[in-house]
Amino acid sequence: MPINRILLTAALGLLGFRAAAQTAPTQDPQRPRPIIAALLRSAYPDQAALTSFWNGILIPTDFVLPVGSSDPNYGSGIKATRMTSANLIPGVTSTAQRLNGQNAWIVYDLEASAPGVTESQELQDELKDYVNSVRTAAAAVHANGGKLVFTPTYPDILTYGAGFAPYCDLINMQISPYTPGYEGRVESCTRIVKTANPEAIVLVQLGALTGTSPEQNTDPADAIVAWNSVRNIVDGLLIDYVNSPDPIPILKQFCAAILTPQRSRRFRP
Repeated sequence: MPINRILLTAALGLLGFRAAAQTAPTQDPQRPRPIIAALLRSAYPDQAALTSFWNGILIPTDFVLPVGSSDPNYGSGIKATRMTSANLIPGVTSTAQRLNGQNAWIVYDLEASAPGVTESQELQDELKDYVNSVRTAAAAVHANGGKLVFTPTYPDILTYGAGFAPYCDLINMQISPYTPGYEGRVESCTRIVKTANPEAIVLVQLGALTGTSPEQNTDPADAIVAWNSVRNIVDGLLIDYVNSPDPIPILKQFCAAILTPQRSRRFRP
């Protein structure tokens, strides 16, 4: 090869390398940012501060789930993809029809009531035919251009996961971080749903963050430990919190920890 062509080829290669270096993303692909789904509680007294906080954390491919408000525009100031809760299949269907064509992510929560709480006949019927209920909810959502978010418990994933996962776009797994073998439980459940539906987004819900650790809530330090044990397994997490004590300092501490880059992988069966 003539020397001039060699020099030209080398120069172009160097320019290409420099251009690639200049346009390369700052996020190491081996350290993917977790997907965050954040609850937005209407009972928090300073909504402007809460909105400002989440806008500093969330990105458009994250999610926000407003709760406790009848205002359909509640939480619209947060620059993340909106989730909408719906109760039972009739509620899922009517919500999907109302939000038709609006990139709606609709949450379907099919879960047995707590002991001592009387279940409606509709809930009993949907629980009896678990997988078909998820299929029916998904059909209603998808027919109206939406995405189905499903929130199964650990026992239900073990029993029905391979059956319902193909119909879900996002699965928020409810597995208590206080349970012995938490990491193993999350990995086994993720394997079940990802094997049945590799494209599903899989999140874990760590419990409501507080400054203390009663049984139903999660201390931020414990939540960080739990998250670090499963961050290499799932795609992200749902962040819940309570309004007392003031959640924003606690959320700042927690979000700073979970967004600290660490070597990670996306689970594949």
